[in-house]
Amino acid sequence: MEHVVHEINRTIALQQSDLDKKIYKEDLKTVETLIEALPTVPDILDWKRKLNDDNLEFEKEHLWFRSEFKKQNEMIARYDEVLNERASKHTVRELEKALGDKLTSAKVQIKVVNDVLKKTIDINDQRVHEFID
Repeated sequence: MEHVVHEINRTIALQQSDLDKKIYKEDLKTVETLIEALPTVPDILDWKRKLNDDNLEFEKEHLWFRSEFKKQNEMIARYDEVLNERASKHTVRELEKALGDKLTSAKVQIKVVNDVLKKTIDINDQRVHEFID
């Protein structure tokens, strides 16, 4: 019986060893597949060159964009100055016109008042002369 137990244990050990080898082979196959998927050194150097080229192109475009952005900001600032200047001139012209209109209106009113006063004085002078005569 001891011999049978020993034989069973030996069979279990062999099966365990076969199972371990199979698992080990499957793990190796998975690792091999992963390694095959990794890029090669020339691939990595090629990517690095392309990234450097792309980075240089991006830097050029970025510098151009910054330059254009600065120019546009200067143009907008100048346009704003011109608009403010024109608005100020327009406001001055509006004030001049409004003051001119008010002055004309005041002159007309003064003339009307002068005419009324002159007529009143004439009427009063006439009454005085009639009273004296």
